[in-house]
Amino acid sequence: MKIKTAQSFQYDVFISHSSKDHEYVEKLYSYLKSKGVLPWMDIHDIQPGIPYARAIFQGLSSSTLMIVVISKNSNVSEDVINEIDQAHRERKIILPVFIEDVKLSGELSYYLSRKQWIMAYPEPEKDFDKLLDIICDYIGHDIIDARGVIEKDQHETDKDKKSLSLKSFISTYRKYIIILSVFIVLVGVGYWFIREPAASSIQKTVNAETQIKTVDLGLSSGTLWANMNIGAENEYDYGNLYSWGETAVKKIYGLAQYKSNIEGTVYDVASAKWGSKWRMPTESQFQELINECQWTWSTRNGHNGYIITGKNDNTIFLPASGWICSSTIEYRNQYGYYWSASGVDDKFARGLLFSRKERKTGNGYLYFGRCVRAVINNQE
Repeated sequence: MKIKTAQSFQYDVFISHSSKDHEYVEKLYSYLKSKGVLPWMDIHDIQPGIPYARAIFQGLSSSTLMIVVISKNSNVSEDVINEIDQAHRERKIILPVFIEDVKLSGELSYYLSRKQWIMAYPEPEKDFDKLLDIICDYIGHDIIDARGVIEKDQHETDKDKKSLSLKSFISTYRKYIIILSVFIVLVGVGYWFIREPAASSIQKTVNAETQIKTVDLGLSSGTLWANMNIGAENEYDYGNLYSWGETAVKKIYGLAQYKSNIEGTVYDVASAKWGSKWRMPTESQFQELINECQWTWSTRNGHNGYIITGKNDNTIFLPASGWICSSTIEYRNQYGYYWSASGVDDKFARGLLFSRKERKTGNGYLYFGRCVRAVINNQE
C-alpha cells in the first residue's frame, strides 16, 4: 500500500463516537492497536487536568483521519457533530462506520452524505478487518503485524516454490487429511472445554496468601509492591478480574452503580482480600512504576507480560491479563489492564494500561473487570 498523506501525524485515527457505544468502540480501539494502528480515543488519551474541549481539538489535529461511529446514539450527539465540524474545517479524511441501521440526522447528513460509508451492522465486529484495510490504505501502513509480515517477506519465494507440491500432496491424501482434521478438531474442542471454561469459572477461588510477598523496588516513595495479583496462585498467574470498587468476581460484568472514592475503604479489594495494610495503588504510584523502573516484555509460565526491574535490581512480573466486558475475557496475553484506587467520576476510574508497545495510565469503565496488584504504602 502506498502512503496517501504527505504530513506525518502523532495518531493515525481519531475515533468520534457516543459514550453510549463504548463497548463496540473499546473493542475497535484495542483491535486497531493490536494491528499497529495508533488510534486516539477520549478515555484513553485525555490526560487528567486537561480541559475536555482542548484535548479533543488536539487529538483531532494530531490524527491523520477520523472514524465516526454512527448509531442512534451518535446521530443525536452534539459532541459528535462538533467533532465532525472540526474535522471538516481541518479537511480531515472522515470515515463513517454504521453499527446500526439509522437515517442520518440533518446535521450529520450535511457533513457525511458524500463520504464513503462502511455499513458494519448487524454484526459490526466482523467488519474490523475491512475497516483496517481502508484505514491502512489512507495512512500507508505496509506492516500490520510487523513480525508476521517480515517473516512472510523473507520466505515468500520459498513458499511459492512449495505451493505446487503441497497441492499435489493434498489431492493425493485428501481423504486421510479430512479424517485427521476432524479428529484434531474434536480433540481441540475437548481441550478447550477443559482449558477455557466459562469466564466466571476462570476466576480463581484459591487463596495463595502463603506465597504473597512484598517487593521493594527502590522507588522514591518507598512503596512496596505485591509479588502477585489478587486471586493469583503464583507470581505469573493472571489472578481475578474485578469491577472497580467491588471485592468479588461475578458471572456478568455490566453497568451498575459505583462509589466515587474507594481508597482505604471496604470497597478496596486489596484491603478486603489481604488485610488492612494492603491497598490498591494510586495512579501516581503506577506512574512512578513507569518512570523509575525498567520494563522488559517477557513470557513466564506461558503468560506474556512485563518484568519490572527496580533501581535495586529487584523485580516483579505483571501479566497481560486482558479484561472482562459482559462475560468474556478479552485481549489476554496482549494487553494488561490494572485498576488503581483513583476514581474519576461515576463512569470512569484511572488505571494502568500496557501492551508490548506502550505503558501508560488512563481511564477505564468502572464495570469492566480488571486485575489488581496491591501495594503497601511506606508509612504503613
